[in-house]
Amino acid sequence: MSARSFLQRSRAGRVLFEIEESAIVVTLRRWGNTSSSRYLLQDLVPNYERVHVWHLVPLTQLCIATGCAILVMRFGLEQSMFPMGVIVLPGVIFSFIAILEFRRLIFPIEVVRFRQHQGDIAFAIVREVGQEQECDEFVREICLSIQSRWGSA
Repeated sequence: MSARSFLQRSRAGRVLFEIEESAIVVTLRRWGNTSSSRYLLQDLVPNYERVHVWHLVPLTQLCIATGCAILVMRFGLEQSMFPMGVIVLPGVIFSFIAILEFRRLIFPIEVVRFRQHQGDIAFAIVREVGQEQECDEFVREICLSIQSRWGSA
């Protein structure tokens, strides 16, 4: 993929960023739906900020899996009509899911944010493991595009 576009493949989802002549187009594809946003280069500030954020989807999944495991163990043991395997198997499955999600929770996501002149966040690019160099090159390309647009305005 050229430096004029970047396909973000992260825990937060897949997003395509494209630099056009006068704008940046951000296309999000998730669960069969596609949505696009267009940001004019002249409306963006050429500076960016790097922040670390926690991904809340695994946290939610961890809470649901833990809650289900507790419910199955608590109320399943009281029901003498269930054989022990029916009670233990869901508990093991939910515990396994909880462990997998906890592993993903302990690593924050590094995000590069671009802002508009008003100070609002225009868009953010996730700097995921394995895409660091590609992401950094694309961020430099965005900054150069914004600065060149400012210089021509």
